[in-house]
Amino acid sequence: MNIEDVAHSRPEAVHKLAVNPLVGLKDEDLKDVAKHLGIEDKADQVKDMFKKLYACFWAKDCDMIEINPLVVTK
Repeated sequence: MNIEDVAHSRPEAVHKLAVNPLVGLKDEDLKDVAKHLGIEDKADQVKDMFKKLYACFWAKDCDMIEINPLVVTK
């Protein structure tokens, strides 16, 4: 799936989250991410995963981190 094509044809499918680097990720915002992904029941796992990705982003001085694909399994 090409994110640019999705953003063009279905912009509502792309969720953007602005993060203040002085504050970091907020639990409320990450709960909204879980809701947008349709996995509200997994909000705690989403929060944990995104906080770890954010820490990696800063620790490795990244420009971008890509998850491809992100899936929920049993």
